[in-house]
Amino acid sequence: VLEEVRRRDLQDSTREIAPLRIPEGAIYIDSTHLSPEEVVELMLCKIRERI
Repeated sequence: VLEEVRRRDLQDSTREIAPLRIPEGAIYIDSTHLSPEEVVELMLCKIRERI
């Protein structure tokens, strides 16, 4: 499954029309090693920083 996801992500990010990219100004959160609660808390902190 992981290899399929990696292959799809590569195809999506390198396609000629509308490639998958993180938009300028986006908040990127790597949730790999975070619990759902930690992700929500981090999201709220980032949002509060911007408003």
